Amino acid sequence: GDPKRIVVKGGSWFDPAVMARSAARLPRLRDELDVNLGFRLLRELD
Repeated sequence: GDPKRIVVKGGSWFDPAVMARSAARLPRLRDELDVNLGFRLLRELD
């Protein structure tokens, strides 16, 4: 593959519901900055 490109999983709060799944894949440039790109944490509450 192209070393300048990566694939990110899932979507952001601003994407349609179909993209808010871990199975969703989006192509991105490796050096691309995006406020919608990051990760989420989940913690189970008792």
